[in-house]
Amino acid sequence: MGTIALTTTLTLYSCVQKTAASEIDEIVFEEAPRELKLTDSFSKFKFIQLEQTDDCIFDYVDKIIDADGYLLVMTLAKELFCFERNTGKLRCKIGTRGEGPGEYLIMAGFIYNPEDKTIGIIDSYKNKMLCYDINGDFKHEKNFPINLSQICNAERSKDGYIMFNNNLFEDSKSEPTAYTVIAPDNSYFNLDPFAPVYIEGYVTEFATRPMTAYGDGFTFQKFLNDTIFRMENGDITPKYKILMRKKFPSKELVAQIGPFDWVDIIKLSKSRYFSGFSNIFETDRFILLEPKFPSDEGYFWIDKENEAGYRVPSTMNFNKELNLVIEGHSIVSVKGSNCDELISCYVPKLSKIGFARQLDENPDIVPFSEELRSFFENADPDGNAIVIIYEH
Repeated sequence: MGTIALTTTLTLYSCVQKTAASEIDEIVFEEAPRELKLTDSFSKFKFIQLEQTDDCIFDYVDKIIDADGYLLVMTLAKELFCFERNTGKLRCKIGTRGEGPGEYLIMAGFIYNPEDKTIGIIDSYKNKMLCYDINGDFKHEKNFPINLSQICNAERSKDGYIMFNNNLFEDSKSEPTAYTVIAPDNSYFNLDPFAPVYIEGYVTEFATRPMTAYGDGFTFQKFLNDTIFRMENGDITPKYKILMRKKFPSKELVAQIGPFDWVDIIKLSKSRYFSGFSNIFETDRFILLEPKFPSDEGYFWIDKENEAGYRVPSTMNFNKELNLVIEGHSIVSVKGSNCDELISCYVPKLSKIGFARQLDENPDIVPFSEELRSFFENADPDGNAIVIIYEH
């Protein structure tokens, strides 16, 4: 596979940051062959319905971390719960919203520290991290060395760095950047300025989760950029250059349109430009890239062992989309990843009106796992969210 040389330049603020020049692989995304099953690369599958109680009721999930035998689940309503990984049984709620000691006002994200087994809730209003143990007991808090009021997600690498992705917002005092990184010694740096793209009068995320913690570092994409980068020990290197049917619009082109507006990005994507990726996840075998608008392009996979790129077409046909998941051709609604697994999560009503019905009405469908059929037939459509864990 061909390679090109690429040198990146970062905008840095509070510390000196090394940037490496590296030869990187070009990934050409081809439509996945019909016989390709992504699930063939996973050896185990775990199906869980999260327990529902009077104090723990939700449909939609924003993020999941697998933490030493527990699942840490942040809901779309920004509440954080801890469940037993094997059974889905609720262990406790982590933190409460309020202004008292050990309480948070705005949960912008959370991280897990496997070294001291603490869960850190990022309070973007108080500009600090509140830390709890796995039982939900408050332990301590940590102030940040920089204002992080506009962050929308956080990830922690094994080497102790915390990476935040920032919202795009109007700020006359400074030049907003896509990322802020805080090192273990509490120094920090910013990278990937939004300029010349600008915004007026509101705040918006440029992606839901454009970075993921993997091993001793992060894998991430810059704003409106066709390259995937790696960060380890604070050093950044380009990893893959992405070649697609549609190219990314340049920052200069987007800025020429006027203040940033997703409506304009959608208009560009209707022509010859790509709307960009909203989520990135990584295992030892795969990098999964989910577009901002999957129905336009589909879902993208990089097979790291073969250095091959696959595009699983998305469709506006709801039944066909479900069939791709049932047969193992696609893994969608991913909410978490680590070296060993991908974690997907579905609203409970899909158990009966979606998956179970498709299996019942289409006897020729072959599920990727024998357990899938019975699980969705017996799942409670009025219960809490449903989780599928794909394990290598």
